[in-house]
Parts: sequence; C-alpha cells; structure tokens
Amino acid sequence: MSAQFLDLPAKWVNESDTIRRHIGLSFNTVRRNYINESKHP
Repeated sequence: MSAQFLDLPAKWVNESDTIRRHIGLSFNTVRRNYINESKHP
C-alpha cells in the first residue's frame, strides 16, 4: 500500500511534464504558423 502510494506522485509528475511538453509543442507550432502567415499574406 505505502509503496504504491509513494509511486503515485512520480507518475503524476511524469504525466504533467508530458502534458506540458505537448502544450509547448503545439504552442510553438501555432506561433510558427502565425509568423509564416504574417510574412507571406
């Protein structure tokens, strides 16, 4: 029980880090597309 309980926060940290990376990637893609469109209307 206690071992599983201690393992949960590490799992949450990994998942939130992955989510944050996905958000960052999609944000960079949107920003890159916006810059390209403003350069070439």
